Amino acid sequence: MKIVHYDIDTHIELSPDCVNILSIENHSLLYKYVTEFVKGFSGDSCNFILSEKDKILKLADYGEILFDYFNVNLNNKKLLNILYKKLADASVRAEFLSQYSEMNSMLQQFLVNLVDEFEIPLVYDEGIQPQDLFKVCGVKIEESYNNLLEYIIQYINALIEMKNISFIVFVNLKCFLESDDIAQLYKHCEYKKVSVLLLEGKCEQTYLNNEKIIVIDKDLCEIVVKL
Repeated sequence: MKIVHYDIDTHIELSPDCVNILSIENHSLLYKYVTEFVKGFSGDSCNFILSEKDKILKLADYGEILFDYFNVNLNNKKLLNILYKKLADASVRAEFLSQYSEMNSMLQQFLVNLVDEFEIPLVYDEGIQPQDLFKVCGVKIEESYNNLLEYIIQYINALIEMKNISFIVFVNLKCFLESDDIAQLYKHCEYKKVSVLLLEGKCEQTYLNNEKIIVIDKDLCEIVVKL
């Protein structure tokens, strides 16, 4: 699996055992590339093309981007919608269907008895949909982290469970994590078979052994470094 862009000569080969870093020293260009990735991961077309064996793939189907490290929330709308869809699909499997039907029947009878207590006419929906049940019961992903690294690892695990992602893109991650934490994150992603791409401004940290760096300097010259 690889990512290409018409402005970048070097192809970004995605592999769990090699971290790609696209270091962009021109601030306007960095903003442009991040914006393009955000569009791609939102399901829109963009100039970053993901492919495997010459087959064009949708970025949103195989990966995710993380750039906001301050409003951390595992239970964002996107993940919750996927979670509820998976739970709803599971609820109609043979081992759960009878329980779900029985619960719905009991709920309907409860509502019939309850509204009879009032003289004014009341109406209600007949049968509760699984997604509505999950929302009412507050079903969500348990959040248990004490720092940014723990949050990112838990977020990646949730993405694997919910979306079965193959890769993740981080924006300016090296501005927020120390080298030891970065190395620990790389090990976790490799263990989970998730490829990593970092979009960075001018990197000040020491490069790690399993990184491949594509530098686009302020003059838009492209330099490749493999450690």
